[in-house]
Amino acid sequence: MILTGLLSHISSSLLWQAFHSDRCVSCSDFGDYLFLPTCERACRLCLERNSALWVTYTCIAKHVFHIGDEDLKSCTIINNSVNSSYSWVSVRQAKKAAVQVHGSAEKVAELPLTELPESDLGFNSFTSHAPGYYEQVRGAPLEHPGCSMLTHPEMAGWLDHRNFSNQADFPFPILRTGLAPNPNEYGAGYGLKCRGCNDIIDPYFSNEYKWTKDPEFIAIFLSQFDVPEGVDLNRVLFAELCRSRPYGEFIEHIKHCHGVRMLSSHRNLKWCAGVVGEPRGH
Repeated sequence: MILTGLLSHISSSLLWQAFHSDRCVSCSDFGDYLFLPTCERACRLCLERNSALWVTYTCIAKHVFHIGDEDLKSCTIINNSVNSSYSWVSVRQAKKAAVQVHGSAEKVAELPLTELPESDLGFNSFTSHAPGYYEQVRGAPLEHPGCSMLTHPEMAGWLDHRNFSNQADFPFPILRTGLAPNPNEYGAGYGLKCRGCNDIIDPYFSNEYKWTKDPEFIAIFLSQFDVPEGVDLNRVLFAELCRSRPYGEFIEHIKHCHGVRMLSSHRNLKWCAGVVGEPRGH
């Protein structure tokens, strides 16, 4: 936080609240990451797919929203410790600044949208020139949807490109009881990510094993989840790949997880229960 210049923007009360909450600000699911510009908790899926929880280069924000350096003073700027010429700003905060300048979100939407010259983008021009990227930044919602990214039809973020989200968030511990490794004691803990799910979904996307593409196998695997009707299979699997759970929910999940059963069929159950939980941030 010192290197990025954020320490002066985050109060002790905001940090206290973040430490003692475990809900994502966008969807209210379990959130084990901290979004730095606003010091709010978020889940990995929302950080990846809700453009209101993205950051972008300040030069892109100024170009897309037709604002200047003076307008960005109301936003939290994240300094780039490698190259000070490329600092980041919250897309949502930049859009709010643009609304103040131009009068309304509708007027912001009507502004001309052209591609920023590559000479102004420097070392990361590929990301920012991905098709549809500027449209997604411009279309970021001013308010969070309050529902899963799986079921929100207007949410951006399903393009295959980086959105700089990992520059502005990190796994953040929770302070309360009911957390691993001592669930009955007050202390700090992280969410747990299921290795059983990961060992099925990761090869599915990487095409490492043909059996992960078998429709019958995928149907059996998905039967353990509450899958919204009509949602694309890849979105569902990506959401589960991103998901981490608090200790109690995790223990219940591994009792029925198809991937865990596959692991335990090759190894003793005690060993399996010890490795299927991967703490976030370790």
